[in-house]
Amino acid sequence: MLNEDLYECLIELGINESKARAAAKENAKLTEIGEDIVTIRQTVFELTRQSSGMNERLINVEELMKALIQRINSMEQWQAQTDEHLTDFEGRLTSVEGKLISVSGRLTGVDDRLTRVEDELAEIKGMLKILVDRA
Repeated sequence: MLNEDLYECLIELGINESKARAAAKENAKLTEIGEDIVTIRQTVFELTRQSSGMNERLINVEELMKALIQRINSMEQWQAQTDEHLTDFEGRLTSVEGKLISVSGRLTGVDDRLTRVEDELAEIKGMLKILVDRA
């Protein structure tokens, strides 16, 4: 690649053709390198901007993760408390079950006694009827 304008200016100034051509080629290379540097700077700027955006997103994700961990810890505490309550409740139910079995046994005893009383009352009624019939 050759910088034609520079080449023509150098020829007009009286520099020999081969030196002018070499200088023009060098200038063209430098111009191309300058353009590459501008492109690299723009790319670095864009990557820096994107990196900044990614950092903000990572910070947001980290905050969300912390909140999620706190919720999980809270749920674990709630579960532990619920387990304790259920264990206490189970103990109380066992106690109530024992008491109900005891009451059931007593009621069975009362039922048996009432049946005997009914039988005795039936005997007494029968005797009274016999006595009334004889009188």
